[in-house]
Amino acid sequence: MSRFTCTAATLILLVFSPFLHGGEIVAVLLLEEKADKEARQIPATQPSADATMLLSIEALTDASGNFHASCLVGDKTIWLDGNVKTMTDGTRRLKIDFLHQDEFRPGAFNTESITSNIVMHAGEQRVIGGMHGATAAGQRFIVATIKPPPESAKDSAKAE
Repeated sequence: MSRFTCTAATLILLVFSPFLHGGEIVAVLLLEEKADKEARQIPATQPSADATMLLSIEALTDASGNFHASCLVGDKTIWLDGNVKTMTDGTRRLKIDFLHQDEFRPGAFNTESITSNIVMHAGEQRVIGGMHGATAAGQRFIVATIKPPPESAKDSAKAE
């Protein structure tokens, strides 16, 4: 009975090993569009190619798909947390919490925060939040991407 159990467990690990290793990278960008002062703009749903990147943060998923990253740069606090799960059709279910705070003050001043639960493909860039008129400069977008694991992570997963 134990030989059968070991064989079954080995087969399950071989079949599902691509789903167990993790190593994908979840990246979040905060982009800003400049406002056109002469025309009243309707809020865009996608950033343009010339949008300015205000910040970027990435986190590596572990074997269970969890990820976490936090960063403090000067007075800015950036926080990223969540989980990626690979679905049977190859898409990813992304649960994500993102927070960006320009400077610490009591209350929610200068804070942009989003919690989202979306389904997307690896390599796809998806807008998960936006703020029209967030600044005098224009509109901001919070964009998420799931990147494939770096080559060294792929190699170490194959070696196991």
